[in-house]
Amino acid sequence: MDWLRDFSANYADGVTAIVAVLALALTALSLNAFRREYRAKYRPYLVPAVRAVEIASSPEEMGYRLTIHPTNVGPHPCWVRLSDVKMVLGDELIIIDSMEEWSLIGTQGASAAFPAGEIFPLGVKRIRDHEYQLNRVEVHFTLHSKSIDDEHYTSSRWLFEVDIRGESPSVLYRPDLLKD
Repeated sequence: MDWLRDFSANYADGVTAIVAVLALALTALSLNAFRREYRAKYRPYLVPAVRAVEIASSPEEMGYRLTIHPTNVGPHPCWVRLSDVKMVLGDELIIIDSMEEWSLIGTQGASAAFPAGEIFPLGVKRIRDHEYQLNRVEVHFTLHSKSIDDEHYTSSRWLFEVDIRGESPSVLYRPDLLKD
């Protein structure tokens, strides 16, 4: 009967220890869930766009300056960086200097402009006269973003087609042309 007396004396301590371990496990699970929710809330929400701005020395000599505009549509600022920036002009591949530093972008529609190349009048003429096998302009780049606290990092590849055959340029997002 000694074991029964020991059990009765230590029963309260055992139950307290088990409840404490369960409370600690529940606390750890709750903190993990809150951390995931916090990270999802503060992750960067970026939407890139490519713009073509006319640069003309005369009406016959029309060229275009291409810029990449990553826009932060989220409620929190984030860091952004571009790499592997290329412009394909017809059959020519033009590699643009990549941005190695991180740039801070503000919230709710804030944007920054990064150079993506220039199309000179000769290139416009060659595209419009169908002198290339592939008569289009493409802008390829990799967009890297991270949250302010460096907890969430994303990297995505983008491809935009710039149609300069008409009066004014039009830019289209073309994920179907991306090659892995």
